[in-house]
Amino acid sequence: MHQYLIDVTYFVQNYAGRNGFYVVLGPEGMRSRGPYQFAAMLSLILRVTSMNQLEYWFDAKKKVTESQIKEKFKLMMYDNGPNPGLTPQGLQVFNAIWSNTALRGNLWSDIPTNPDEDDKNTYQGKFEDIVSSTNSLFYNFIKVK
Repeated sequence: MHQYLIDVTYFVQNYAGRNGFYVVLGPEGMRSRGPYQFAAMLSLILRVTSMNQLEYWFDAKKKVTESQIKEKFKLMMYDNGPNPGLTPQGLQVFNAIWSNTALRGNLWSDIPTNPDEDDKNTYQGKFEDIVSSTNSLFYNFIKVK
């Protein structure tokens, strides 16, 4: 199991855990510490074969809710503005998922055996649909405890 443990304090520390790789970041991690958190997230996406293997834990004692965190992740990956679509970070997440054959097959069972650029564009659109709503099963990897 690969996990993120996000302790909402003002420091950044990476360490290996018994059950996976953990990243501990500050409360503004999605903004001020974002590059560290985001890079760690991408590295894990490249190693998992199912979104069920990825857990991202936040400390509830720091007064954060699952809904708040899911919304921050959504805003990091999807722009609801006048031209809705993936943000640069959202595109990076999609590309990381797309480059992981097992994970993309787990997310979308109907992908052709040898997908071409048109297929990639189609699934990028499907990924936009997935990340545009925090009610999507995609965000089930976010946990608050």
